Amino acid sequence: MFNLPYKFRQQTEYCTPKGPSIKWAPWLRFSVNGTEIKLKVPRHTIYNMDSLTPRRRYTLNSYDFNRHVQGKIGWEALSLLARGWRFNGPWFIGSLARLNMYAMVITPTKVNESISFFHPRALESGIADYLTYRYGDDFSPTQKDIQSWLAPMNWRPLINHPCLVVSCDALGNKAMNYDGMDRFLFFPVSDQHILAIKFHIARANVYIHSNIKPESDKDKWVNSAPMEQLATDIINSLNIILSPEAKQQQEKALMGLADKSLVKEFPPLKWTETSIHNI
Repeated sequence: MFNLPYKFRQQTEYCTPKGPSIKWAPWLRFSVNGTEIKLKVPRHTIYNMDSLTPRRRYTLNSYDFNRHVQGKIGWEALSLLARGWRFNGPWFIGSLARLNMYAMVITPTKVNESISFFHPRALESGIADYLTYRYGDDFSPTQKDIQSWLAPMNWRPLINHPCLVVSCDALGNKAMNYDGMDRFLFFPVSDQHILAIKFHIARANVYIHSNIKPESDKDKWVNSAPMEQLATDIINSLNIILSPEAKQQQEKALMGLADKSLVKEFPPLKWTETSIHNI
């Protein structure tokens, strides 16, 4: 069955789009402050989106961080990687979805030098603060008590890595008929820096019963599983080798700690309009 980006037919039924596979993806290798990072990433296929390939080595004190990632102060970021992939429907229905991937090193604008993100409670707190920074002031324009995003969802600590690693999702609130989905991966690369990978899934508007008004529930028409699976496959390919400095920071942060693991469950954060991040 042909799955090409060209649209010559109207969609009339539920579709599962197809995109790139991790099977043929090349390995990307780079280091951050000496910590080696390797993962499989397919080649970029969205040509109206600028791609970014990581440099071989990053020494964090040698780079300027963007202090206005969301147009506001709170967290700053150093962009490492940007890729995007188109997912197409069958038989000339055209492009139905896309998956964008961004990798960055993030750090609070105001650093608390008494904590280390290698400590599980500090990493959990940092992730919660970062998610609040990204989503905590996004509410329904008509119902101010309904937040647009639910996060973290599907909290998944990942084992078999030399440091704390966790994946989680931010899901658009169905109460607002919003189908957005962001999948994150977080792990510390220094006491004050977290490497964050974000996957954004977007599905095209589907017009079945009207040429003017799109269907409100995309789940009934476009399967999101292929995009989620590619994001999961990339996450599962991750390999980390901590630098000697990072190992020392981790050992110090975990010294005397009985429980060195992340919490198994992390319920979604509850935000109000007064929870706008203003660090």
